[in-house]
Amino acid sequence: MAASTKDGDSPDAASHVLAKGVTDDGQSVSQYTTASPTASMAQAAIQPVGQGQPHDNMMPSLVINFQIALYGVYPSRN
Repeated sequence: MAASTKDGDSPDAASHVLAKGVTDDGQSVSQYTTASPTASMAQAAIQPVGQGQPHDNMMPSLVINFQIALYGVYPSRN
């Protein structure tokens, strides 16, 4: 995979190559450029893993179940 050492000038990846990220307005980052590739990415950064097998891509989650009594007879505190 090729990349560029130039500063990024577009936040859109379509028809662009990866470049150095540049903050435009303090929030958005332009990390792609229309310049021609000038560097190669490290092989370890783009190495395929998983031997082509499917994997579950579900985000971690935690479910909590609780009940709050709003009406009824409450137990005494003593």
